[in-house]
Amino acid sequence: MGFEFDIKKKIEICGKLYECDASNNNLILGVMLEYPNVVASARAVLALKGKQCTADEVAAANEALLTACVAFIEGTLGVDEYKQIFAGRHPSSADHLQLCAYIYAFLQSGRGKVVEAYLDEPV
Repeated sequence: MGFEFDIKKKIEICGKLYECDASNNNLILGVMLEYPNVVASARAVLALKGKQCTADEVAAANEALLTACVAFIEGTLGVDEYKQIFAGRHPSSADHLQLCAYIYAFLQSGRGKVVEAYLDEPV
């Protein structure tokens, strides 16, 4: 019997499984670079609550949040995967933010196990 790659971890979204490999460089960059943008954009939208704002200001903040979410989802799962997940859906910042939080929590739940497998002592 020869070498075989480990089976990659998968995340379930809308009944479909997507590869979600915490050692993938695109995923690492998505988490480290894009998730902070998601959080900052979400805070900017929340900061508008109760303020006198124009429709353009609200729309711009919402668009920034959507853009950050798309970058995170595409960075962690892939461009084609993003298109599959949101096919036929209207661009909702709430849906995007909810999915970003779900992906982030999924990745954080298993990150210690990935590192521990390569260390002599548990983290």
